[in-house]
Amino acid sequence: MQQVLLDVWGVLHDGRRPYPDAVRFLERARRAGVRVDIVTNASWTRERVVAGLRAFGFDLAGVADVWTAGTIAREIVRERAPRRVAYEGREVGAWLVEGFEVVDVSRAELLVFADPTPSSAAVLVRALEAGVPVLCANPDMFIEDRHGARTEKAGRLAAAHEAAGGTVLRAGKPDPRIFRRAAVSDRAVMIGDGALTDLAGAHAAGLPAVWVCRRPGPDFDAVVARWRPAAVVRDLDGIPSSALGLSGDCNNG
Repeated sequence: MQQVLLDVWGVLHDGRRPYPDAVRFLERARRAGVRVDIVTNASWTRERVVAGLRAFGFDLAGVADVWTAGTIAREIVRERAPRRVAYEGREVGAWLVEGFEVVDVSRAELLVFADPTPSSAAVLVRALEAGVPVLCANPDMFIEDRHGARTEKAGRLAAAHEAAGGTVLRAGKPDPRIFRRAAVSDRAVMIGDGALTDLAGAHAAGLPAVWVCRRPGPDFDAVVARWRPAAVVRDLDGIPSSALGLSGDCNNG
């Protein structure tokens, strides 16, 4: 069975509008009998991601499952079972710590960091001072719209926290765990636009990857040389049906 692990932001949509090629790709994959699983670094629940994609107008009839960094983060919290946990992020991510005693970071055994807020920098400083490990529930460094404008995500602050000596755990891409949970076929391939998340994570998990590079930048050659994607395409129309199993030619470069 051929399986596609499909990224969301930058591949299916840009946060405002769906990419027309993404709408077409999902239909082509469904008709070809290819299993499609969504793999995203959103700290949301599966249900919220599905609702968001449907609001964009996507037909998800051919999507088998949705894996989010949030679902993995929730698993990690349950496995660690802290007596007291702190949470940093918007209310939409509070589900990550439901059922646990939520306290100030100075009293916590674990800080769950879902997304940046005006208080995030100060909370992370206090976590560093108290020696509290940080679980980053969205490892993206930033998200980018179709015009190249970037919005910082939790991964950026988590990386700075780690560089300052803090302990950081990451749920989602590029950690191999989310890829191994999602991949149910020995013919699975990751399709994504993020070099440090999609390509790096697929490489770590031993999966081939197709890089969707909608706007090649100055680091294009370096990314290809480092992560060696199986194919590089400008959009999902660049993946012919015969190449869903990486058996045909893709539009490289």
